[in-house]
Amino acid sequence: MKMLWDELEYYLENPGCSCGANSRIMAQREAEKAFQFLMGLTSEFYTVRSNILSVDPMPTVNKIYQMVAHEERQKIVARSHSAPEVAFLAKGGRSSSTTDLGKQQHFGSCQPHESDQAYRQNQQPLGPDLNKQAAGGRQADV
Repeated sequence: MKMLWDELEYYLENPGCSCGANSRIMAQREAEKAFQFLMGLTSEFYTVRSNILSVDPMPTVNKIYQMVAHEERQKIVARSHSAPEVAFLAKGGRSSSTTDLGKQQHFGSCQPHESDQAYRQNQQPLGPDLNKQAAGGRQADV
């Protein structure tokens, strides 16, 4: 698109006056390029477009392009981070570390097994306080 704009600039005549109209015409052409670029964006960039249009003075086409490219990169990153969340929900919202509500994977010094099997082997429930007492006897009160 920039090549087309540059070629168009080549064919358009600039008035050769010294009153400052030339700079105003160039500024107007830059604004037209910016509007053309912004109106050509898809609806996905509606927020960025409205934010840029509300800025006064209007940024240059290069600055607008940088802002849109930045927004596009953010959207790509956001989409790539949402993939694991979708996979989690597709599994029914269950974590892979639990098989049932009452049966959690237990990994101790022995082979991996379910916590209800550990209860049957140790004859006591697994818990942080109960396991300490079973392993080290009663703790002395100070």
